[in-house]
Amino acid sequence: MGRTAGEGHAPRAPARRPRSPITTPHPSYPPSASNLIPVWLQADAYIVRLRVRVQPRASRTEVAGAYGDALRIRVAAPPVDGEANEELVRWLAKCLGVVRSRVRIVSGETGRNKVIAVEGVTTAQVERALEAR
Repeated sequence: MGRTAGEGHAPRAPARRPRSPITTPHPSYPPSASNLIPVWLQADAYIVRLRVRVQPRASRTEVAGAYGDALRIRVAAPPVDGEANEELVRWLAKCLGVVRSRVRIVSGETGRNKVIAVEGVTTAQVERALEAR
């Protein structure tokens, strides 16, 4: 006795299309083309957080594009005695137009993957400033 089509097997769930790794809709608005923010950028009440992948010892400090769910930034400083971290904070403060004390490394002080908190800017300002670089 053979099985006929569909007997003995559970129905298969339809395949879900994965979200784009580049952007996700802002949580407080319905999705549209105007309110998509990059996945590496998060906003709280007055703080914007950036997920960054740092590449030290580059020829110059610059944005190098996306790296998974982080933003890759090449840093023109060696990863010795916190020099790359200092250069990253100084460069981000200059790009975003804030004082250095408003930019701090929240996690990843000794690794390449970091979370950076910036006070006094909006997600739109961060996007514009870093896209121009």
